[in-house]
Formats: sequence, C-alpha cells, structure tokens
Amino acid sequence: MDNCFNQIIYIDQLGSSNDYLINLYKEKKFFDPLTVYVNKQFSGRGRLGKTWYSGVNDGLCFSFSICLEDSLQPFLIQTLVTISICKYLNLIQIDSFIKFPNDIYVEKQKIAGILCEKISANQKKYLIVGIGLNVNNIKYPKNLKNAISIAQLLGKQFNKKKVFNDLISKIKETMALYYLSNSEIDKIYMSHLHGTKDYVICFYEQKKIKIKIIEIRQNNVLIAVDLNGQIHHLKGSKIKFILN
Repeated sequence: MDNCFNQIIYIDQLGSSNDYLINLYKEKKFFDPLTVYVNKQFSGRGRLGKTWYSGVNDGLCFSFSICLEDSLQPFLIQTLVTISICKYLNLIQIDSFIKFPNDIYVEKQKIAGILCEKISANQKKYLIVGIGLNVNNIKYPKNLKNAISIAQLLGKQFNKKKVFNDLISKIKETMALYYLSNSEIDKIYMSHLHGTKDYVICFYEQKKIKIKIIEIRQNNVLIAVDLNGQIHHLKGSKIKFILN
C-alpha cells in the first residue's frame, strides 16, 4: 500500500494536485502509484465542491494515488491518513481531532483537510488522496473564519519539505500498523474522532440531533446513540457535525 510513496515528483505550482493525478491517469500518461508535491496550489478543491485555500506558498499541499484492491476501500485509506495527520501534529505538541469525515481540527479551528476521489482508468481503479495542511499560513480569505496553522499555534515558521517528509513517514507507519492489527487502527481512529467521548450536535437529513458515535463501519455508516438511548444507523454522506 505504501508503494504510493516510491515515486514522488515536485512541482512548483499547479491548479490542483488531485486534478493533475486524475488527468495523468485518464490521459494514459502514467500507470503506477505516484505522489505529487506542489509548492504553490491555486485551485485546491475540497469536498462537496468547496475550495481549499493554501496561501501563496504557506500551506502544504500534496496528493498521492493508490491502486484499489478488494481489501482496500476508500474509507480505510481516509482513516489511515486522518490518523497519521493527528499523530504528526501530536509529535510537534499540537492536540488535534478528526471531524468526520475528513477534517482535522484544533479546538474549533481547522488545520487540515483531505479529499479522496475514486477513478477508473487503464482498466484499474485508483484512489486519489489530496492533503492540505496549514503550515506557515498567517492570513486567510475573509470567508475562512475558523482556520489555523502550525506556525500560528507554535509561534514559528516550519520547513514545508520537512513537514512533508515527516508526514509521509507517519502515513507509512500507520499503514504498516494496519497490516499488523486493523483492530488497533479502529481504536486509534475512534480515540481521535469528535463525538465518541461526549454527546455532540449534528444535522442529519436537515434534522438537528445530539448523538454519541459508537462505531463506524467500512461502508461509511455511523452507528450512534442519542440522548434517549435510541440507536441510529446514519449514512456518512448525509451527516454534518457542528462544533459548539
């Protein structure tokens, strides 16, 4: 699985590293797993048509691809990556958590996001994983009121290439742990996930409810309990958590 980091290319500027990889496979210019590091990304994308702001060259932006097999599902890869980002931030003394499905927060401020896109090309299925991490960002667009960066939290600038290499090491480490014990991965993920320790507010199909997450299944279904003790099976694509 971690052979996606065997080949890494470095590009000074791009619109979107995810789009770059998708086009590479669609146009049959490349066939193997690949990682693309971008120094300046101008048209980063997030989930549900949202954009990702990385700054001129302040944010860390990269994408990698994995050839999907029967045992490798998109949610699993997303789980491993979100855990890895939290582990890296913990390494530099930043306490973070995962806001389902793919955002990393420090208290009420977003520090990182992940975009996973599944494509078919060259008679193969690939998962394109884009990662955006606020490293040296100081200024943000007016519509981003809850963003925070490593530099802002720790009061110093960081070398983006070193952050990139350290994060790749954490992702490899987490992937290796999965092959040793996938149950341990589940425990670590749940320990970092918002809504597993306390009852939290979310919207599900436009209805406001307060729940505690008990389990998350590979088909992206959340098993949760409400304040009345009722068990809910919630589709991940229809739920939105609200940070108090």
